[in-house]
Amino acid sequence: MLDAAALHLAKLRILDAGASRHALSSYGLLIQHCADGGLLRHGLQLHCRLVLLSVIPDNFLGSKLISLYSRSGRLHDARLIFDAIPVKNLFSWNAMLLAYSVNQQPASFLRLFSSIPPSLRPDAFTISALLKSISAAAKEIHSLALRLGYHSADRFISNGLITAYLRISDPNSARKVFDRMPTRDIVSWNSIITGLSQEGHYSACIQLYQELKMGRTV
Repeated sequence: MLDAAALHLAKLRILDAGASRHALSSYGLLIQHCADGGLLRHGLQLHCRLVLLSVIPDNFLGSKLISLYSRSGRLHDARLIFDAIPVKNLFSWNAMLLAYSVNQQPASFLRLFSSIPPSLRPDAFTISALLKSISAAAKEIHSLALRLGYHSADRFISNGLITAYLRISDPNSARKVFDRMPTRDIVSWNSIITGLSQEGHYSACIQLYQELKMGRTV
């Protein structure tokens, strides 16, 4: 990590270099350094200089600026940068998707993910971020159901939550929903036993099956 003096010197050097290819590469590296170190003020100064130089962010610079703003919680600014990139590659898409993911904005994440053009094939990084956002979305839906007054007594909603949590490999949350249900039907039991089995929780499955055989379906 650069100390404050070294960072200031590096900024002065690239400011003198204008908008050459080498200078823009240095801008990107310094902006990423600012993002990693939480140095928003320095990053803003670099971005302002790019604006003064009439530089339109490409995928490299754009992704660094998105990282800078998203790590500071400034998602609106991050999205403005993303939208300004003329021709976006998967690197830029992933940067903006990650911004929504780490800031726990699953709805925005899913809207953006659904708009990825067919010409771009999501990679492992994209899918990993998607799974995290789906997990966050499931928890948001659960919280919404509780705020609307749908509690564990509603078997239809509880069964749906069990399925949702198990589909995103969150057996602990699924089991909590199941255990809080005052009444359960065969769908509840089948969902939790099948899901826990697929996750490798065999002892819990045997215990639940024994309870089911004892007639504790309701």
